[in-house]
Amino acid sequence: MKKLLKLITTTSLILAFAITLNPQALNAQDQGTQGDTVVEVVEGTEAASDFADLLSESGFANVLQEQGPYTVIAPSNEALEASGTNVDELKQNPQKVQGLVQGHLYQGDLPSDKVESMLDVSVEKSDNSASNGTVHVVDQVVKKKGGQQQ
Repeated sequence: MKKLLKLITTTSLILAFAITLNPQALNAQDQGTQGDTVVEVVEGTEAASDFADLLSESGFANVLQEQGPYTVIAPSNEALEASGTNVDELKQNPQKVQGLVQGHLYQGDLPSDKVESMLDVSVEKSDNSASNGTVHVVDQVVKKKGGQQQ
């Protein structure tokens, strides 16, 4: 029963995120865009390999394969480490993984200067273009309002 509730909760969160992130995705037709998606760009970015693992664990990678545009603000491995995030321990708590990852996903294309001013982070690798959006590697884990870490 506990596993079923967990599965329903996780699925509901992913579906809610997908609809919030891109409500047109339910009716969108594939426009035949060539190239890597934002997920593939994150996975191919060695400096953000830990975030790529968390993105995969979160379940949001499936949503981010859809037509965008999306902006992924990927904290570097060093940023995750500096924040005290232990990736292996975090993976044991799916809700915390989803919370952390969701705080780094945005609908639309956000240029690096806007990311820096909005989130008070420094972009280390900017404007990594993907077929369905952009990936920026940043020097910090994005904080929730009120200063709490995702």
